[in-house]
Amino acid sequence: MSLNGNLESSSIYIAVKSRPSPRQYHWGLIVTDNIGRPVLHHATNLTRPWKYEERRNKSAIDLTLIVLVKASGVSNVPRATQIIQSVPADGKPSRRTGTAFTCRTWVKDALVELHEKGEIFLANDIEVIETEAIAYAESSYQ
Repeated sequence: MSLNGNLESSSIYIAVKSRPSPRQYHWGLIVTDNIGRPVLHHATNLTRPWKYEERRNKSAIDLTLIVLVKASGVSNVPRATQIIQSVPADGKPSRRTGTAFTCRTWVKDALVELHEKGEIFLANDIEVIETEAIAYAESSYQ
């Protein structure tokens, strides 16, 4: 489901952000605490090389945001944050799939890791969730 309103507390969202080229996206995860304060977790290579970065509160949500898609509730936000931080953001291929590293690959790996460790529940396969997020982002151009 896409977000059209307030962020729910103790939740994780896929953040799809615009890039300079049309229909090119930057992907991240927004995790809210027990009162709904957002933290953006993402892999970035703006300053080279790839690295993990967090942005808190108002800087977590900026004008490049196209869509937020709620992925799940989060059972333990501090533990989920530790798991997210442990997912490699070093530019090497995904340990899970061998896929070339991108911010989108990192988001998918983090969500699967959270699901496998019981911190979130993904109602669909990660590829289905990815397709839904892209569809929401694409619909914003219409």
